[in-house]
Amino acid sequence: MNRKTSIDCFVSWWSKLTDEQKSVFPDSLDALTDVLSLRVEGVAESTYVVHVSDSDAVQLLIHWEGYVYEKAVSIVKSWRRYAMDRGYNGPVCWNVKAGFTLLDHARVAGPCSERAISSLRAGFIDEPTSNSLIFWIPLLVEGSMDSSISQMEVLRNTVRTSYGMSEKHCTSFGSIELLVALIFTHYRRTGIRVPLNGKFALSDSSCSRGEKSLVVSWFGQDGLDWIGLYKDLNGLGGTGFFALGVEKLG
Repeated sequence: MNRKTSIDCFVSWWSKLTDEQKSVFPDSLDALTDVLSLRVEGVAESTYVVHVSDSDAVQLLIHWEGYVYEKAVSIVKSWRRYAMDRGYNGPVCWNVKAGFTLLDHARVAGPCSERAISSLRAGFIDEPTSNSLIFWIPLLVEGSMDSSISQMEVLRNTVRTSYGMSEKHCTSFGSIELLVALIFTHYRRTGIRVPLNGKFALSDSSCSRGEKSLVVSWFGQDGLDWIGLYKDLNGLGGTGFFALGVEKLG
C-alpha cells in the first residue's frame, strides 16, 4: 500500500473532475487549502499510532523518560538487533496516543470482521490506550506457537535477556486494544496483514467473565478478528505472542 503523494495521484484526481469544476479551480485555491487543512486536523485527531525513526526514538526516551543518551541508544539498538535477526527492517518504535478503544475506533482504524465487533458484548471492559512509546515488530516471537501462557512468559524473558533489552520491556503481552492499534497502523503503512494463516497473538486482556484470554485472530479477507481462548489449556492452539517494550510517556 503506497500512500505517497505523487503527480500520478493528482492527475488521477484531476481526470475525475467535470469541466465546470476544472474551470473554477484557479479561483478556488484558498478554499481548497482550507479544506485540506481541516482534513489534516481530522486525520491527526483520529490517528492514535505513528511510527518513529530510531534516532527520534532516542530523543523521545531522553526527553520523556529522562534516560541518559547512552541508555536510550542501548534500548533502541537492542530492538533493532532483534528486528534484524528476524529479517525485519521496518520501524521498531511506535508513538501511541491515549484513548484508542475497540468499540469506538477499531472499525475506523482498519477492516474488522463482523464477528469481532459483535463479540464486544456487555461486560467487556474496553481499556483505552495510554500515551506511550512502544517497541514492537509485526512478527510473532519465534518458537512461541502452541505454548502455554507460562511457557510464553519464560520465552518472553529469554528474548529480553538475549538482546539486552530494558528490564521494563518484554514483561507483558499488551492489551487487546494496543495490539489492534499497532496491527492496523502497520497495515495502513504497508498493506501487510498480521497475523496470518490461522495464527493468533496472545494479549493480557480477558473476556468479560475472565476465564478466557483474548487473542488477536488471523487478519483475513473478512478483516481482523479477536476471540477468547481458555486460559487453563496446556497449549493455546495456533497462538504465539509479540515481543513488546512499553515506555509510558509523561
